[in-house]
Amino acid sequence: MFFKLSILKKMLIPPLLAVVLFALYIFNIYVKQTENEKQINLIHQVHFPVLNIANENIILLENIIRSFADSVKAKEKSWLKNSKEYEKILLDNLNKLLEFNLDKQNIDDLKVSFLKYFNTTYKLSIHMIEDNSNWDEIEILTNEMRENLKELKAKFKNFQDLQKKKFDLTIYTTNEQASKLFYTGITVGLISLVLILTLTILLSISTKKSLKELLSSVKNIAEGNPDFSKRLKKNSNDELGELVEQFNIFTNKLQKDYEELSLAKQDSESANKIKSEFIANMSHEIRTPLNAIIGFSELLNKTDVSSKQKNYLESITLGGNTLLSIINDILDISKIEAGKIEIQYEEVSLVSIINDIKTMFEQKIKEKDLSLVINMDETLPEAIKIDEIRLRQILFNIVGNALKFTHKGFIEINIKSLKQYENKINLQIDIKDTGIGIPKEQQTKIFESFVQQEGQSTRQYGGTGLGLAICLKLIKMMNGDIKLQSEENKGSTFSIILNDLEVSNKFNNQKNISLDEEVEFQKSSILIVDDIEVNRKLISAALENKNIIIYEAINGQEAVDFIKSTKPDLIFMDIKMPVMDGIEATKIIKQKDSSTNIVALTTSIRIKEMGETISLFDGYMTKPINYELLIKEMKRFLPHKNIQIKKVKENTLNSLSLDKRNINIFRRDFKYKIKDSWVKASQGCSFEDILEFSKALNTFAMENEQMSIQEYTKSLNHAIDDFDINTIENLIEDFSIFLKETDND
Repeated sequence: MFFKLSILKKMLIPPLLAVVLFALYIFNIYVKQTENEKQINLIHQVHFPVLNIANENIILLENIIRSFADSVKAKEKSWLKNSKEYEKILLDNLNKLLEFNLDKQNIDDLKVSFLKYFNTTYKLSIHMIEDNSNWDEIEILTNEMRENLKELKAKFKNFQDLQKKKFDLTIYTTNEQASKLFYTGITVGLISLVLILTLTILLSISTKKSLKELLSSVKNIAEGNPDFSKRLKKNSNDELGELVEQFNIFTNKLQKDYEELSLAKQDSESANKIKSEFIANMSHEIRTPLNAIIGFSELLNKTDVSSKQKNYLESITLGGNTLLSIINDILDISKIEAGKIEIQYEEVSLVSIINDIKTMFEQKIKEKDLSLVINMDETLPEAIKIDEIRLRQILFNIVGNALKFTHKGFIEINIKSLKQYENKINLQIDIKDTGIGIPKEQQTKIFESFVQQEGQSTRQYGGTGLGLAICLKLIKMMNGDIKLQSEENKGSTFSIILNDLEVSNKFNNQKNISLDEEVEFQKSSILIVDDIEVNRKLISAALENKNIIIYEAINGQEAVDFIKSTKPDLIFMDIKMPVMDGIEATKIIKQKDSSTNIVALTTSIRIKEMGETISLFDGYMTKPINYELLIKEMKRFLPHKNIQIKKVKENTLNSLSLDKRNINIFRRDFKYKIKDSWVKASQGCSFEDILEFSKALNTFAMENEQMSIQEYTKSLNHAIDDFDINTIENLIEDFSIFLKETDND
């Protein structure tokens, strides 16, 4: 019956029981209190008056005896009058005792004894006072008086003692009842407590058992480890039992959903795996011919080619590098989303990284006539531990964007320490520009994948919209954050905050080898290990006429077999190859001869995936192979001598200018004859639009004999003929600046 009650009713049982026991206790107190009041009333209304009368009668009897003695001694018969008064009072007192419902027989007996004594003594006293009494009679009266007095005193004393005993008994009974009432209260309280605790424990055990099982099941579900082989047992028919029943129904449904979700997850993981493999394989397949295109273009550019051919080759290289950057971005975002990129911390010099960034963008900054300002906090440590490749990737992307969208003003890089404690540092890197800025409503969207600023010309600025999305994810992975402050048409500031970076005080910073010199190698041998023939040919072609003997192997096993008979001075080892990969081959070669110099050939992304495995190699180079970096790496291992070469300073284009008298004419002609073609040329990349603009501008120059503008159009036409995209972009930018200056005149 108990387990069929609701939880609320079960919870009400202990307090209701306490109320009932308390009511019984109050009733008992009431009954006992009533009895005590009766006893107290009896004491006040009977025992106190009776005892007082009994005491008074004893005193009156003593006074009567004293009155008789004094009268006889003084021979004063008149003094006996006092004894009569005492007699009257004593008899009145005895009559009053009858009002208290005392034993009438006992009272009458006291009266008889008193009167017998009083009358005998009174008569004797008169005889003795008058002195004419019969002495025999006096003697008889005296003896009788003595007997009566003795009897009377005994009766009065007994009566007094009896009343005192009754009084004491009543007091004792009252106290005893009060004591019983106290102990009864304690007993009732203890019984109530025991019963309440017992019921509460029973209720708790019943509830706890079900709740514990329920909580355990809910916790397993929350942690993603549900046990569908078990169901909760229903121990009661209350709300908790109903909850258990509904939870079992929910578990059945959840099991069905979980099984469906598990199948969907397996399908999704399988699809993601296929997608990742597809992207990796496709990127590898695209990179291989792309590396060859970029590499051979660079090599061909170093041969004796015409200016026009040189521009073609530079355009091919630029396009190839842009495409390679897009492929790397897509692969990066894919790997980040799949959780396959790990941050590898190593000792890094901030100064070295910033100098490299500066060198990388220096030429482009000069071409756009911008300023690059670098401020570094003097309190910064010599080196920190961070993922160098990822940090370079982030800075290259953000500084590259700043350069891309800034046409006038400056780019500023500020590095400061936010907080240094123990062996840690919080670092902030700000990249500020005076570019086109970003509208407030778009400032959060630009960190999303494949998103670019609205109104941004993809043809003009290029890009995939992945760069900032990758930066944000990489920064988050390095326990950091990125913030943006931007105002349209005024510029932007990207703030990179990196927390808890470990400070390193032991850092050996190797000086960069100058490339402003020609290298002459002593006769040496190199083994190129790569399963892609075009990659082997690219390195072979780059080392032509360098006094280097080239050996080739198409996989790691061939390299191991080759080393058994011939030891090359340097090995370039690809990582991913069939039969035996580069890592396994390097381990085997190093075990036999640890002095063998082996340089890994791989992508920058795969370097991070290799982690500490890269330490097996004596160095590494990323694909596509850059000629200068190839020579630099070879100089580390092969004997050589440097031959200084002179650099020829390139001529710059003459600046555009107008005679003051022709400014108004130019403004008029530009508005009606040149503006339409200029808008098309400046917003797109069509050579036809640019050529049309050049013709319109040249017509104005010839009509008004403006030599500087004629020279400008010649340079623009020459760049179009040579397919020189960089020069075209610079000339378009120059004319844009010229227009602004003309408007201000």
